[in-house]
Amino acid sequence: LSVVLADAPLHGVLTLDGGDFNYRPALNYFGSDEFTYRVTDGALSSNLVTASIAVEPVNDPPLAAADTYQVLQSQTLTVPAANGVLANDTDVEAEPLTAMLESVPGHGAVNLATDGGFVYLPNASFHGRDEFAYRVSDGIDSSVGRAVIDVTQGPNQRPLAIGEVFAIPEDSVLDTRSLDSLLANDVDPDGQTLTLVILSQPPSGQLEDLGAGHVRYTPARDVTGSIRFDYAVSDGELESLPVQVEILLLPVNDAPQAQPDLYSLAPGVSPLVLDSAAGVLANDHDPDGDTLLVTLIQPPSSGTLNLSLDGGLIYTPAEPRPPSDGFTYRVTDPAGLSADAPVQILLNGQPVGDQLFQSGFESVP
Repeated sequence: LSVVLADAPLHGVLTLDGGDFNYRPALNYFGSDEFTYRVTDGALSSNLVTASIAVEPVNDPPLAAADTYQVLQSQTLTVPAANGVLANDTDVEAEPLTAMLESVPGHGAVNLATDGGFVYLPNASFHGRDEFAYRVSDGIDSSVGRAVIDVTQGPNQRPLAIGEVFAIPEDSVLDTRSLDSLLANDVDPDGQTLTLVILSQPPSGQLEDLGAGHVRYTPARDVTGSIRFDYAVSDGELESLPVQVEILLLPVNDAPQAQPDLYSLAPGVSPLVLDSAAGVLANDHDPDGDTLLVTLIQPPSSGTLNLSLDGGLIYTPAEPRPPSDGFTYRVTDPAGLSADAPVQILLNGQPVGDQLFQSGFESVP
């Protein structure tokens, strides 16, 4: 006996081998199929016989198709689910698909939703091709797809400068080479190299451009408070809007300055009496404007002295009078810094010359 195929199956390929057969269903087909045959002895044939085949379904992994998107440099790409990475992916069983991030992009950040929508932000100044991988799942099986993003370079954009604030002690020098440069927090959206452009000088002190975004500022002596100057950054074509650098000069206590004093007492006149306005503090100075106190360091050689804290004094010469007498005093500020100065008293009414007066001496006729 032999088998003769009458009608081939509709959904697969059948191969007969004597009474045996091999059946291969069409790709991804499941359901029922059939074929018909007759048995013959070479002379007579049997009635037509139908063979039914049940093709059981087997889950197939979803198919991830390539995705390509485009965004301008430094701009955010927002893609809804309708155009997301799942929009062109398929599943034979038509199961609902979900997406999960498989690997992050190399030149930006992405937030991928399960429905395939995503938000992508390229790194600052990056332009070129970036990509990320995602896994698409039908709940049973999964496959990996890739999304390619072309980050295109747009027209040159204005750089952004951000102001600075520095604080240094009074009478010290600011040199940003020991700190970050003024350009450290400034940004060029196109990633171009920035240069510093000083737009204005501070009202006092000396400002120097050291290159590479660094400056040196030397304040005027004894100046405190806020000093400002303006600068911008340039990418070689466009400049940023002006910004300001503020330098806070923090007060530092300065020592007082004591000047020598010279007085003259006429013959027969005694004692020498000076109030605080005319006393030893009259030509002394404190850079910080502090109130100074006077103390005696070295008393007079022959006369007697009553020296007040406010610089006033009463001096009585010894008799017989020597040609001159003197003493040394100290001025002290509230922080304890001090300076010493000598006082000379001419006792025979000698005139006080201009040269001595110009040296900081005072006279009392």
